[in-house]
Amino acid sequence: MRVLIGGNIYGCGNIGDDAVLQGILEIVTTAFPTCELAVETEGALRLDFLPPAVRLVDSYDLKAVAQSIQVCDCFISGGGTMIGDELGVHFPLIHNLERIARAKWYGKTVVMLSVGANKLRTPEGAKVARILVGLADAITLRDQQSRAVCEGLGARSGGTFVTADPAFILKGEETARTGDLKRRLRSKGKIIGVNVINEAWADQTNFKAAIAEACDELYTRHGYTPVFFANEVRLDRFFDLAANQETARMLHCPYEILEPVYYAPGEMIDVVSSFDAVISMRMHGLIFAAIAGTPLVTISRVDKVDNFMGLFGMTASGTVKNCQPARIVADVERIVDHWPEIRPRVDEKMTQLQSDCMKNVEVLRTVLTTPRSFRRRVSLASLPYLFPERKRGALERNLVAVLSKQMTIRELAAKIKRRIAS
Repeated sequence: MRVLIGGNIYGCGNIGDDAVLQGILEIVTTAFPTCELAVETEGALRLDFLPPAVRLVDSYDLKAVAQSIQVCDCFISGGGTMIGDELGVHFPLIHNLERIARAKWYGKTVVMLSVGANKLRTPEGAKVARILVGLADAITLRDQQSRAVCEGLGARSGGTFVTADPAFILKGEETARTGDLKRRLRSKGKIIGVNVINEAWADQTNFKAAIAEACDELYTRHGYTPVFFANEVRLDRFFDLAANQETARMLHCPYEILEPVYYAPGEMIDVVSSFDAVISMRMHGLIFAAIAGTPLVTISRVDKVDNFMGLFGMTASGTVKNCQPARIVADVERIVDHWPEIRPRVDEKMTQLQSDCMKNVEVLRTVLTTPRSFRRRVSLASLPYLFPERKRGALERNLVAVLSKQMTIRELAAKIKRRIAS
């Protein structure tokens, strides 16, 4: 069994996405212990947790990706929010469709594994997502809300399964550097971990001001020193360091901003375990807190954060559009004060989610033993995505010619095969 894992851009600095990859590797190797694995990463970077036998493919080299798809038995579009357009249509939607359309063209099995699906915000996003879910042989989702989005896009109910985010099966791992960091942080007394995000909301300041005011109040009332950490370590203003710095500049209390060092997912869970509480806008920052047993609070920016909190019977303490400092302070105080009663429920839910996540093993085995004649085929709507963007317009015109009876499907297929061969 030859399996290629891609769809997301692993190794680019997003520790949460890499945690997803680490979980997927455990799922796949449990399903097929002797399989040959290839993984797409940025620049074919070898992450520390990848086994030596895993072959690497550069995510940005579409020719190399296509060649890897051609020789695999199964293409897995990895976890993370693979259906959503809040950050634009190209990633993750078109990025995934380019791969999935190729896989179906070559007759490969396609599984979207433990993905998240947010409500689509644009007509183009909904169009691409509809094609995407129509091609996958199976889609496993990290929550019921994601399943509802996929079925609303036309995915077959018999081909969608609710499991859980693969990161839930990870554990904290103390290393020399995380041990040193934890000892230093704990010497400050009480600390609260804070992870702020810019992304599409980089120019909005109200939610950052609310977080800063809440941190000042928590320091004044309870002596919590805010420690800003990054789950996405790239340095562009789009990412966490810039958002943390912009928020910290509004503070009046002492604080620390951790350098945006890349920690392996297990290490990051260990770092989060040193905090007395966490305010994280990244979903995987919240997952790491749940694994570490650290009280967690969030400010919501997209559906997935609300869906995650709902798993534990909690709600966000505000949104990027409506965020009040008093609500954040009250929620932190409440969860810390009642953590001895809340934590057993969180731990029980975590055990269930870890079990749900491993249901992916049976889905993979079932789909990959289904006769190929029953698997989905490439669709007319997906054909343009077999080509570079500059050539898609020409192919779409050819599709119009087919629909208007000026060309037969057989003639178009022959034309496509000649193009691909060249």
